[in-house]
Amino acid sequence: MPTPKRATPRPPAPSRSAARWTDAIPDRDRQFQLRREALLTTAARMFNERGFHNTSLADLAKALHVTKPALYYYVKDKDEILLECQRLGTERLDEAAHAAQAAAGRGIDRLRVFVQRYAEAGTGAFATCVIRSGPHTLHPKARPEILRARRKIERTLEDIIRGGIADGSIAPCDVRMSAFSIFGALHWMCFWYRDDGALPRDEIAERMMALFARGLEPRADVRGRARPHPAGTTAGTSRSR
Repeated sequence: MPTPKRATPRPPAPSRSAARWTDAIPDRDRQFQLRREALLTTAARMFNERGFHNTSLADLAKALHVTKPALYYYVKDKDEILLECQRLGTERLDEAAHAAQAAAGRGIDRLRVFVQRYAEAGTGAFATCVIRSGPHTLHPKARPEILRARRKIERTLEDIIRGGIADGSIAPCDVRMSAFSIFGALHWMCFWYRDDGALPRDEIAERMMALFARGLEPRADVRGRARPHPAGTTAGTSRSR
């Protein structure tokens, strides 16, 4: 009597946890992207703390626990690292400016959003690298790109101020000088702000906005009507005498 054949056992179906583990493992392109992001983030922080010229690729490799030759798989040289950090920084600042420009309300309301968003973005590692390192540290061929991006952000704030002047929520003033004064205060924040400081970013931004508003809001005369701000009478740039 022939012996009956045994059925070949089927392998067990993968469990849901195993499927999730497989999905969680990034592919080669994603691994490259994650490691490059880690490299740029670490570089931005080191540039901010030590300065670009005082940070070598060997220092960066040591901080990342890799060999120096391994860095060349992700970037060409230190100049490229700085350019990429400043690109990411200007992107974040531009996003903050664009969100303020698109916000509802009057010009003074959009200015308030601008200060809040810009203070948050400007104290991040990449935006701080833009402000602290500055365009002069970039390779000469890379400077025009970053300068154009920064000028775009400046124009956005100037447009917000002009809009406020037009709707009466901001007093007539020298638009460009006002914009540069606001940028000066916000940019200086990246030199002294600390995450563990006494005040959080949002409260610092609120206090800054209160100071700006006292200088930009229209002042009423004795009859209750708005009168020009003493800092200027035009919505353009300062007049030379």
